Amino acid sequence: MLSPKHIAWTVFAMNVILISSIDIYIPAAPYLAHLFGVEDSIMKLTFLINPFLSSLIGIPFGRYSDRIGRRPFIIAGTFFYILGSLLCTIAPGIEVFFIGRCLQAMGTGGLSVLSGALLADIFAGATLARYMGILASIYPIVFALAPVMGAEILTHLGWRYIFSTNLIAMVCMAAFMWTMLPETNGPQQTSYKTATGIAGMRSLLFSGTAFLLVMIHAMPICFNGIFTVNSPFIYIDNFLMTPTEFAYIQAIPVSTQFIGAFIYKSIVERIGLTNSLKFGLVTTLTFILVAGCMIIGCIQPDPYLIIAIISIFSFGSTFLISSSATLILDKHTGNKGLTMSYISLMRNLALSLGVGVISSFHYETLTPIIGCMIVAAALEALLVRAQLRKMA
Repeated sequence: MLSPKHIAWTVFAMNVILISSIDIYIPAAPYLAHLFGVEDSIMKLTFLINPFLSSLIGIPFGRYSDRIGRRPFIIAGTFFYILGSLLCTIAPGIEVFFIGRCLQAMGTGGLSVLSGALLADIFAGATLARYMGILASIYPIVFALAPVMGAEILTHLGWRYIFSTNLIAMVCMAAFMWTMLPETNGPQQTSYKTATGIAGMRSLLFSGTAFLLVMIHAMPICFNGIFTVNSPFIYIDNFLMTPTEFAYIQAIPVSTQFIGAFIYKSIVERIGLTNSLKFGLVTTLTFILVAGCMIIGCIQPDPYLIIAIISIFSFGSTFLISSSATLILDKHTGNKGLTMSYISLMRNLALSLGVGVISSFHYETLTPIIGCMIVAAALEALLVRAQLRKMA
């Protein structure tokens, strides 16, 4: 039987696989668009389908795992992911590839919700924030390394091996979890719950505090999504970088996010959640100031300078993402799976709507994208400021 610490590290290992599948094929996206004979917007849709379906599938996974237990839904989530990865690997055209990405997204969405619920089952308070910070630190480093790995696989083996890598990794992970991972949400944990199911979700949806916190959680992810989905088509098609060159360039801001996440998980128990939000607010305002100077012409726009200013925001984003998620979970301890479903739903809906609308247009330069990211950062600053006033 795994100890709580080992359960946490199992969750982290699973999320390495889940996160990598989101952007591992970004360097291959322009190539696949040409191979399948589709417009860039169609390939962008294969990225955007992930947050949209994740937000929907997360609701039943969270709700019923609170009532039945986590293990049956872990099995279901890994099955969806494995089947989707298999279809992407063998896809003869865009239709099968898109279905595979949909199934992969369903698995990713369900397992992502369960990841937060599993951590909330065994930890609470600042300790939970520390482990959520570790989980958050995995996102940037995998986001940074996955495209690099995808570019190398594309160059030396071919695009199908990109998806077969995810397939093999999840098969191994599933075999371990099915045999070793214990149930963390048994009858003794579920007996005290009050508002569950539809009533529980309704209480979350109509909670102004929960909405404010989940939007603080969502906006940095929208910020990163705007850049991630649009940048390969500009850097590769317009700046004529190779997939490998682009993979290394885009790794810079996510690397700084990893550094910020590592610092966050090390100090959050000492400085507390309020000061964590304040620090995230400072980095957000710094980005707005520098990026705004670039937009109005005070600073000359440059592809590498743009990467640098994005890194400013990325450094403090974990302080916002993990602290806000922890505050929501601590306020709804009776429905951890459902609460994670709510967080996933609202985050992914915001991501799908915001990034989807912005990515539906074709951009010749990064300037309009930077403008959209300034808007996202400004909204984040207003939300954080409102939350700090409520906590004062």
